[in-house]
Amino acid sequence: MAYQELVNYVRATRARGYGDGDIRRALSSEGWREDDVEEAFSAANLMRNRLIRPNADAGDFSPANDKPAQDGKPAKNGGRALQEPASQDRPRPSGIPVPDDSQAKFSLLSAYFSTIFHPVHTLGRARYHASIWKGIVGYALFALIAGAIPLVLVMALPAFATTVSGAAVLYSGSGALLGIGVGLALAIVGSFSYNAIVYAFCRLLGGAGSFGQQYFVNSVAESASFIIVLIVKLFVLALQLAGFTQPVGIGGMVLPAFRAVWLILALPLIIYLLALRVIALKEAHKFSTAKALAVNWSAPLFRYV
Repeated sequence: MAYQELVNYVRATRARGYGDGDIRRALSSEGWREDDVEEAFSAANLMRNRLIRPNADAGDFSPANDKPAQDGKPAKNGGRALQEPASQDRPRPSGIPVPDDSQAKFSLLSAYFSTIFHPVHTLGRARYHASIWKGIVGYALFALIAGAIPLVLVMALPAFATTVSGAAVLYSGSGALLGIGVGLALAIVGSFSYNAIVYAFCRLLGGAGSFGQQYFVNSVAESASFIIVLIVKLFVLALQLAGFTQPVGIGGMVLPAFRAVWLILALPLIIYLLALRVIALKEAHKFSTAKALAVNWSAPLFRYV
């Protein structure tokens, strides 16, 4: 039996823009049993399709004998229209705080930075706001930035042209724009081919997400990864420009100090980026950590075989 106030809470928070994952987590944190929550979601889904009607007196939900809604009109319940929760006084189970409306909408730019500090929560929300077009925007935006930064650095700091990798070193003049355009196209095509391989592996292991959900969640994780790598690289470049170049011995090697810093930061950076990839697959497909790790290790190998 589904609690009527619980079903109304699910419907009301959905209407305010919250994803099912956010609603489930809020209910679980307040002590609601998983079977009650899932039963409420099932009832809310049926009500959304106007296939059942609420029985307020019994506190239960029973199948409607009336015809489902057509042309956007609500189904009739004995001559009465199915009522939506009041906008200012929505029924809520006791003990559940009113969600903060500022968190209801999913902003791409804020999601990129939020993923750095709160990857599980942000990527979990991304699954319920998935869009392939939003994913393309993410991959394209940071591909453009990745191509433009070397160009800017080479133009502003010619002395460091030999130390900067990217399209700007390979192309000069009008060819630089061509190089950035080619890089953009390759980034988008590569993102689809990589995600297609990953998706095939995920389905073999029982992944629950769609391709669109996986593509978008991965794009958010990859964008956050790009921001982290960019920050670290700019930090190392700033050390170089500041003259932090004295020789330093590390691991039997003698390197300029700024390169030694990069080497020291590389290992934790790689571990962090791998963790983001694992979390992205866990949230997109409701995977265990072991399955997400298996896909992250096997899919890239298959891609280059």
